[in-house]
This record gives sequence, structure tokens and C-alpha cells, in this order.
Amino acid sequence: LEPACLIMDEIGAPYSHLSADEVCARLPVSTEAFAPAKKFDDPQFGLSNGEHLAGGVLFHSGGYITDPLLATHNIQRAAEAVGAAFSFNTRVTAIEQRAGKTNGVSTESGQSYEARVVLNAAGPHSYKINQLAGVEEGMNIKTRALRHEVAHVPSPENFDFEHNGCVFSDSDIATYLRPEHGNHILIGSEDPPCDTPQWVDPDDFNRNFSEH
Repeated sequence: LEPACLIMDEIGAPYSHLSADEVCARLPVSTEAFAPAKKFDDPQFGLSNGEHLAGGVLFHSGGYITDPLLATHNIQRAAEAVGAAFSFNTRVTAIEQRAGKTNGVSTESGQSYEARVVLNAAGPHSYKINQLAGVEEGMNIKTRALRHEVAHVPSPENFDFEHNGCVFSDSDIATYLRPEHGNHILIGSEDPPCDTPQWVDPDDFNRNFSEH
């Protein structure tokens, strides 16, 4: 976590180093180490490597969004309050350029919008917008749609994770978790080397859970 702490120092974000006992005082977790992360069918899956975690780092200003749709809707309303207008269900067919700079967009309805800046906020479709704009080849960091599965489970009995939990990154087993409504826990993957990335078409992908 030292690289992350160095970045926090640069931007002035507060954090605290916690001992293993201090981590356990905040969350009822095991400090046994299991690295490296393993697939479910690995004979060593779920077995401790005999070591224990030394502690953790608490980032005091961290946060998360449980409802991206509502958060986006709030941004829409705030933008409309200062004069912005939205055109939904309208496919962009071209990113217009003039003298090597963005000049606006054209849509499938034939409508054009002039703009000095075009913001790509297409989420998993963002790479398609980059291709449409003809800028992907010159990008050092490119985006692609990656399929992820997350688990949504009840909190352990006698522990109010919804109010007393936090975003928790456990790189030892390459997972993260955070509170969810109804005193539930959302658990996701940190993409360990043992997992094969599932690059997908954001308009056509498997929405079902895998067997494991």
C-alpha cells in the first residue's frame, strides 16, 4: 500500500496505519494470509499460507456510490438548474472535427450540436466513442468493456456492516467489499492473475452468474 500512501501524501488526503489488532477492532475479519489468490478449483483454495497480515491502512476520506443511476439523475437535475438540456435515446453517429479539434457531434436523427469540448461519459461503451472520434490509436491508456461478477450477501449476525463497515480492499485474496442497503455486503474481484479477463461487447454479454 505504500504507493497509494505516497499518492495520498501528494494530494493531502488523510490516512492512518492500523495494526492487525486495530483492523480486527473495526471489522470482524481473519488476519490469516492466503496469498496468492487462487481459483475455486485449486487444491490450495481457502488454505492459509501460514503467515498473518501485518495490518492495514485506513483512508479517512474514501467513499462510494451505491446507486449510480440515482447519482447520475442528481447530476442531471443540478445541470438543468443552471441551463443544461438533455436529449435521451439519441445515438451519436459522428464526432465532428475542424482543424484537428473537436467541433461538436451529429446524431442519428440528423441533429448536430456544436461544442468546443465533447465529454465521453459512455461507461462500458466509452471505447466505441473513442473509436468514433478517431482518437483511440493515439491513446496510451485505452478502455474496453470487462465483465465482472459481484456477490451480494447478508452481513454476519450481530454486526451492522451497513453503518459500521467501509470499503474494504483485501489484496491478499484479491477481493474488495463494501456496505450495501439492507445490511448487506457487496463483494467483488480485484482481477488477480489467476482469473482470465472476460472482455465483452457491452451490448451483448452474459448476464448470468458463472457456476463458481
